[in-house]
Amino acid sequence: YNLGNARLRLGDFAGAISALEHAAQCGHPSAPVHEALGLALHKSGRYASALAAFDRAIKDGPKRAGVYHNRSLTLQALGRVAEAEDNLRTAVSMAPHVAESAFALGNFLRNAGRPLDALPYLRRAVELEPGYLLAHQVLNETLWQAGQGESYLASYPAAIYSKPNDRGLRLAYGQQLLRTLRPAEALTEFETALAMDAQSPAALDGKAQALAALGRFEAANDAAGRAAQLAPQDPAIQGRKGELLLRSQRFGEAIDALRHAISVRPLDQENLARLSTAYR
Repeated sequence: YNLGNARLRLGDFAGAISALEHAAQCGHPSAPVHEALGLALHKSGRYASALAAFDRAIKDGPKRAGVYHNRSLTLQALGRVAEAEDNLRTAVSMAPHVAESAFALGNFLRNAGRPLDALPYLRRAVELEPGYLLAHQVLNETLWQAGQGESYLASYPAAIYSKPNDRGLRLAYGQQLLRTLRPAEALTEFETALAMDAQSPAALDGKAQALAALGRFEAANDAAGRAAQLAPQDPAIQGRKGELLLRSQRFGEAIDALRHAISVRPLDQENLARLSTAYR
């Protein structure tokens, strides 16, 4: 059993399946073995077998929220969406104070095109774990889908207070401040992130956007250029560098930057449109 779990963590799913099947045959307590076996089978794309393993884990108990969570992923892979939702709701009811369970259900509902149904669970996830960056990001996108984007900003300060040295939270908050036309505050967040890591392309890119929104184009182009040097294969950062050069009427440099961005991602419509504008 321990060997199977170790192989599962290393991504050796075939080895994990072999070891866990052997553990089951040798009389190891059934529920944990079959839960781990179900996960290894799911990761291997053997969804019907994974579902049978999860069912055995539930039958032999004790029942755990994690089994229902993982079973829901397998049901989704099999196209059994309504059952998958039921399993996620069971996981939340069994573990109401676990942020991951609430997030999983909220994210499922969002992906199903039901943002208003998703919001209570995503909000619960960030309340339970204020530093849960992915939950913050998904909650933010869901609020925008639901037409409530600006209301989300209020949750970031509490998260940052909880984890003041979390660079990811600072970057996410800065982007949302930009989105709601608060560039001066956004600039503060990006500069705080840069104080943690001066070589962060994302922080430099955000700083460039904030400076441009404040009309400080020379400083914005400097930050964008540094970001582009650090992330030469990121077409979004390269494209935003080109756009800033274009707005600064530095057309030759803009064309060079946008050509490079398009060489990284040839069918990027946004950068193709920017390049077309630069040639006019």
